[in-house]
Amino acid sequence: MPSMYTKRIIGALLGITAALLILFIGFWKTLLIFILAYFGWWVTGSRRLPQPVMELLKKVLHLH
Repeated sequence: MPSMYTKRIIGALLGITAALLILFIGFWKTLLIFILAYFGWWVTGSRRLPQPVMELLKKVLHLH
């Protein structure tokens, strides 16, 4: 199967998934899921959180 069709199928499946989530759990909860998923992808990639954000997380989570 050509990659053009593979990308279209993946895009359609993601669209259907998003639509079903919006219908069943609501727009704001779905948006929160996508934002948190993006944040998790961003953090686990080669990107690093700014130092003030890391310090805040340490204080909130009581990490040493």
